[in-house]
Amino acid sequence: DVFLYSWKDGDDKTEEIFETIEKNKYDAVVVGIHDFSNRPPNNYGITRASFALWRKLNFIKTITVVFGNVLAAGQYCDAYTLVAAHQDDVLFQEAAADIIEGKAGASGKLPIRVCNYPAGYGIEISGPEIDMRAIREYDGGGLLLALTDAETVLDRANRARGQAELLKQAQEPVPMNLARDATSRAIERSFSMPLAAAGIEAKVQVEFR
Repeated sequence: DVFLYSWKDGDDKTEEIFETIEKNKYDAVVVGIHDFSNRPPNNYGITRASFALWRKLNFIKTITVVFGNVLAAGQYCDAYTLVAAHQDDVLFQEAAADIIEGKAGASGKLPIRVCNYPAGYGIEISGPEIDMRAIREYDGGGLLLALTDAETVLDRANRARGQAELLKQAQEPVPMNLARDATSRAIERSFSMPLAAAGIEAKVQVEFR
């Protein structure tokens, strides 16, 4: 679902959007900040009402993406997850979407200090990689991870499509359940073993929400 909020909108639209999002209980919320002023006066044109909406939406499942002047990202220092895109055009919007969906990596660095992050700071995110030698085909109802003509080198476009398809398959219920089970066991062991060594009898249970 997509909700549009203009800089001209006020408190009524703020409450309408927030109540709808809260009612639908989305697994994740992505807030894109667009079309603000490149000049610092008046907080880059970011209005009080729009900032109030952002604060209501900002929680652990929210990703905030600021498109344009990176300095404006300093208005959102409390964001749980903050992405700064240096331009506000289709290419940067598509690139940001690919990064959020895990289809592409990110290696950008801040050109200046923003919030508590110094110039040159950035978290490098690797995109999914395909090892052609490791690709196998499973039939009989198993996972299908086969690419046509696996002996050849994929060009960039084909590789991107292959990565997207691989990620899509990895997010199917069967592999996701396997990943959750493996992660749960690993976390439970990492907590329970030190407690047991200290003579503390405790049961560690991991839940995904």
